[in-house]
Amino acid sequence: MKKHAILVIVLIILIAGAIGFYLYKNGKLIGPKPEEETPQTEQDIVTKDGFSLKIPDGWAEVANPQGALMTAVDTNEVITDVNAQQLNFRSYFSVIPDNLGDKTKEQYYQEIKDSLKQVFPDILFSREDTGLVDNKDTYFLEAEFNQEGVDFRVLLAINMGESDVWIISFNTLKSSWDNYKDIFYNTAESLKLNQT
Repeated sequence: MKKHAILVIVLIILIAGAIGFYLYKNGKLIGPKPEEETPQTEQDIVTKDGFSLKIPDGWAEVANPQGALMTAVDTNEVITDVNAQQLNFRSYFSVIPDNLGDKTKEQYYQEIKDSLKQVFPDILFSREDTGLVDNKDTYFLEAEFNQEGVDFRVLLAINMGESDVWIISFNTLKSSWDNYKDIFYNTAESLKLNQT
């Protein structure tokens, strides 16, 4: 299995399992704070190394886990799930760069799915779709899994160019999916890659 795909899967799992460190505790941001904290509006566009995208209203950037170029959380979310509260979980998304290596786009996508199945044998792929984002092939994969007693639902938006891959991992509680689905898809579709 390709080293990059395994790294991406491990990063997704680490983010889901340790997200409390980067997010909020008792309503306050913990961990390193973003360099600039400005009020967010629905039209805020964040530009980073290699890409830009719109940040949803009420969301804020937080410290990135290693390997991610950007992570943002919903600062207004109220978590009622006791197990999720113990993890200090908040709905979030991360942008992760990768490359195809010697794989085709289809092989890369299948490798991501196979890696997820290895890590989460009971994972359920609930929806798969393809489209274009920023004129690049994008695979959309919705999945459900349980980790540490919490039912999660995720959306992976896997944007593939000639050799580059941009993965946006959106994560929320399964019970909150209906509140976040449109936000996640709209954010994924706002991705613009910088031309080099």
